[in-house]
Amino acid sequence: MPDRTPFRWINSALWPLLLYMAAIFALSSIPDDSSFSGPALLLAYPKLNNVLHIPLFAGLALLCLRYLHATGFDWRRAELYAGGGMLAFAFSDELHQYFVPGRFASITDLLLDAAGVALAIWWSRRRRGELKQRPARTS
Repeated sequence: MPDRTPFRWINSALWPLLLYMAAIFALSSIPDDSSFSGPALLLAYPKLNNVLHIPLFAGLALLCLRYLHATGFDWRRAELYAGGGMLAFAFSDELHQYFVPGRFASITDLLLDAAGVALAIWWSRRRRGELKQRPARTS
């Protein structure tokens, strides 16, 4: 069960999570118009930009898991809250993009974000040894 002390939620794992979320918000605030001459990554082939949602949100979910566990949640509950919270953040990010000139909300992006979150949870479980390794088949 989580620690009940006041301000337990303010710890060193919070700041990287908030900075990462702010960076995602800043990236999704950049308008998509022909006059923009920003970083080459943002001007990359659109399909590549879509695929980048997976590692971007996997990293975010791992930071969220780390933060929640540092706050006192057991891993299972942290996975549940991180998964739900990061999906809500992904939805709000797509909604935010709808209001940015030249950008639009995309179900595909939302699904890729969800894939990144799922990948992070899977990787976290595997790293902690919660996923059983299948024994090698002997013929």
